[in-house]
Amino acid sequence: MGTMVRERRLALRLTADADDLIRSAASIEGTTVTDFTTTAAVAKARETLSDQLRVTLTPTAWDAFTAALDEPAATPRLDRLLAEPSVFER
Repeated sequence: MGTMVRERRLALRLTADADDLIRSAASIEGTTVTDFTTTAAVAKARETLSDQLRVTLTPTAWDAFTAALDEPAATPRLDRLLAEPSVFER
């Protein structure tokens, strides 16, 4: 991330313990606190968004899911609607 132009700032309030921990870890990795925290935060953000945006199903579950999508919901109101002639048939 060192070659990217950084245009924005994110301020954090930390406990002394959290600050010490992050600084120690960044030092061990030989990186700056900014690079260390940015890398960790971006990785966690991607993981969180991926968990919310992507659904993983087994083949059996996928087949059940698509079968459910192919079958209309059986409700009296939907049955009445589907029984009516379409606007093109009137």
